[in-house]
Amino acid sequence: MSSRGSRLALRRRAITGLFAAVAASSFLSAAASPAVAGVGSARYESPTGTSAQPCTEQAPCDIATAINGAAGGQVLLEGGNYQLGESGLFIGGGTDVGPKDDQQVTIAATGGIGSSVRVNGDGSSIADLTIRAANANAALLLDQGSPLAERVYVESYDNTGAACSMQAGLIRDSVCFGSGAAQSNDGVAVQGFNGGTFSARLRNVTAYSKSGSGLYIGAFQAASVTVDARNSIFRGNDGDLDSPQADIESFGDGARIGDIDFSNYSSVNGPDSIAAPNSDDNQTASPVFSNEAAGDFTQAPGSPTIDAGTAAATDLGTTDLAGDERFQNGRIDIGAYEDEAPDTLAPEVRITRAPAKRTRARIATFRFTATDDSAAPVSFECRLDGRPFRPCASPRTFRGLKPGRHLFRVRGIDEAGNTSGPARYGWKILRRRR
Repeated sequence: MSSRGSRLALRRRAITGLFAAVAASSFLSAAASPAVAGVGSARYESPTGTSAQPCTEQAPCDIATAINGAAGGQVLLEGGNYQLGESGLFIGGGTDVGPKDDQQVTIAATGGIGSSVRVNGDGSSIADLTIRAANANAALLLDQGSPLAERVYVESYDNTGAACSMQAGLIRDSVCFGSGAAQSNDGVAVQGFNGGTFSARLRNVTAYSKSGSGLYIGAFQAASVTVDARNSIFRGNDGDLDSPQADIESFGDGARIGDIDFSNYSSVNGPDSIAAPNSDDNQTASPVFSNEAAGDFTQAPGSPTIDAGTAAATDLGTTDLAGDERFQNGRIDIGAYEDEAPDTLAPEVRITRAPAKRTRARIATFRFTATDDSAAPVSFECRLDGRPFRPCASPRTFRGLKPGRHLFRVRGIDEAGNTSGPARYGWKILRRRR
């Protein structure tokens, strides 16, 4: 069998095992899950929790009790490490799962034929979690309806499947890292079967695989699979292995569509319906990461992905994987992390109200405003004639002015310390008539 044929057979085996397990877990959840007290309310869990439902903040449950089979509401995880059994987690029924009070949470799993964490159905979501799994067919699976995973770091190691597997839904501001040795250990795999129509969306995702592909698109048994990706990085193995793979790989007898734009990848193995490298606003130059070998996919200075994304795409998140503001200096990056480049742009200051150019009034009031590329407030400094600049606010009023020419100046200072050039206004106070 050829190397490509071997990879395809391996993928088929992984796919068959994954979705057989999905079918089984769906049946078990429907048939065996008990009714959950307090459905729709917050449930709390702890790495050391032992309580039964309703999983209160004072008496938290273990992770399986709080999540598996629960429907709706919010599940809040106390910080720490959670170890899953072979059955994994099923998150459905519109349940939202995330950390309590921004604490650090890691979900670890070893073993199990199916997915370690499965998010299913409209309104179901996970956010701000780290998931690491070994010996499973997928570390994270999104399927059916419109599930959401955002700001998650997902790593699969020693696996035959992808870090992030999808049949539906949206992943954004996340890393999907296949660090294992199997060539099916892709970053993201989007797959469909049995003549169905499947669609998945990716926004600001870094999908990286040491041995497989950054993105794998598979359509089998005449299925139709569409991937809509923006601002994402797809990188597979670099050709050092005996059977290098493209950054984007595709197999199957069904329709495979890759609507990919403002993204970074250099090679595609698949039909013309998958956007070619360097087409439209895509880029092929290798991204520069801080330490991809160690799984650190923050951007290093000089990466072509910095400021190269689009802010016009739908479904964008407002913060990156690290929780930093997604729009930095009015621009957006490609990938899970936003480069925290220093703000070097000064605000622009405009005087909006001033006295008449010629007046006998000895009082002068000025109003002024500033625009800046950051949402942080701008402070002001004012100066009248030869006096030094001093802190001020709008409006600024001067009293007891003498006849003659006067010059008012105001400048803005943003949170980064950038100071604008002064906005100026000159006027003349006439002597009063006797």
